[in-house]
Amino acid sequence: MNRLGLTLVTVSLLSVAPSAVVAAPPQSIGSFNGGRLEGGQRFADEGADHYLVYPAACYREAYLRGYYPSLERADNNVAHPAVRQAVLDALAEARARHPEMPKIPLGESSNAAGGEIFRHISHQNGLDVDIYFPWAAGRTMCTLEPPSAELKTDAGWTVPATFDRRWSWAIAERFAARADVKIILIGTLVRKALHTWAKANGVPARTIRKTMRKLHPVFCRAPKGVDMGTYRNNRCPHDDHFHVRFRCPKGSKKCSNRRAR
Repeated sequence: MNRLGLTLVTVSLLSVAPSAVVAAPPQSIGSFNGGRLEGGQRFADEGADHYLVYPAACYREAYLRGYYPSLERADNNVAHPAVRQAVLDALAEARARHPEMPKIPLGESSNAAGGEIFRHISHQNGLDVDIYFPWAAGRTMCTLEPPSAELKTDAGWTVPATFDRRWSWAIAERFAARADVKIILIGTLVRKALHTWAKANGVPARTIRKTMRKLHPVFCRAPKGVDMGTYRNNRCPHDDHFHVRFRCPKGSKKCSNRRAR
C-alpha cells in the first residue's frame, strides 16, 4: 500500500463516530451476595407500569435519615439490562390483565457498579429486584417503612383485607411463569394468603403449583431478647414486597446462581 493509501485509511479510522464503537456487553459477575455489575441500566423514576419508591429526589432525604451511608452509593436502581426488561415486561403483563391496578412500586435493585448496598446481603450483581405490593390507598415514596402486609392484631398475626390479593397474585404469577426467574422471596403469611386466594378464586391447579414452587417463604425470627412484635413490625424482611431473583443471563460467563461462601 502506498503512502496515500495509508493516509486515507488513517483518516477514515479517526473519523469513526463514537456511537459506532462497539461497547462491551453487560456483565453480571459473581453471585447475588458476592458480586458486581458492569453495563447495567437504571430503571426510570417512573414508567408506563411502575414508579420507584426511592427515586433520585429521595436520595438526600434518605441519606440524612441514615438509610444510605453516602450519597455516592444512593442510586440502587440499576439492574442487568436483561433483568430490567424482564421486570418491565412482567409488570406490563400483570397490569394488562388488571387495567385497574395502579402503577407498581419498585424498590431497590443494584448499584451501578454492583457490590454491597446498604441494608441488603444480596442485590450485588444486578439480578435482584424488590417489587413492592400494590396498594389502592396510594403511592409509597421516599419512605423507609412501606406498608407491611403482615400485621399483629389481638387475634394474632394476619394479612389485612386492604392487601389486594388479586393484584399481588397477578404479579407473582407473571414472574413465576418466567424461565429466567430463579426464586421469589416473600413473607410466610403473605405467601399463604396468596395461595388461599388462588384456590378460592378458580386459578387452575397447575398454575398454582407452578407459582407456589417459586414463592419461597421467608421466616421472621427476632434476635434473642428482642420482642417479636416490635421486631416483626419494624425489621421483618419481605412482608411488604416480592424479592425477585433472576438466573444468570446469557453472556455473563463469570456469573454464578449459587450463594458465595
